[in-house]
Amino acid sequence: MTVSEKDGPVPTPTKSWLEGVRREFVTPPWRHYEIMTRPAPADTVAVMQEVTRPNRWFGPKTSQEFSGTVTPDGFIVSRRVLSRNSFVPVITGRLEWLPGRTRIRITMRLNWFVLAVWFLFMTFAASGLLTVLTHARAVGGNLASGLVPVAGVLVFGYLLCAVSFGWEARWAKGRLDPLLSGDVNSRTSGGGAQPI
Repeated sequence: MTVSEKDGPVPTPTKSWLEGVRREFVTPPWRHYEIMTRPAPADTVAVMQEVTRPNRWFGPKTSQEFSGTVTPDGFIVSRRVLSRNSFVPVITGRLEWLPGRTRIRITMRLNWFVLAVWFLFMTFAASGLLTVLTHARAVGGNLASGLVPVAGVLVFGYLLCAVSFGWEARWAKGRLDPLLSGDVNSRTSGGGAQPI
């Protein structure tokens, strides 16, 4: 079955759709954006204290979504999960009072230990790729037979971390934006909180 002109234009992936996928799932495991809101910093701190459980090894189970630390200047929290998930972002929020509003600077990153392990893995994979390239050139062998598996490991390692972190960061942003917004205005035009 073909689509005629009277049926309308054929839907194709747009640049903005592809840009969104790249920004959310393929960029390195780091996100930074700002929220401008009307409530005072004390109100934002109160909201975050309601949904954040202090870090403890043992204690009663609560329905709070985040665990971490909330101070008058900001917060450092992570989403509470029942199982081990290394890609849950550590969310740092810094509060800044401006006349008539509050700026919340949010940064999401991997846990430092997970970031170090990922960096080591990527370093070993890249060194393996360089070894294959130099060895194949020196012996005049088939470059593709060694290059494809090693390059595949390098790409897989990067995408595993970037996509998993992107998925978790997207969830966290979707939950934090409504919590922190009294009247959310982004620094960029278009409304809503946007990456900067």
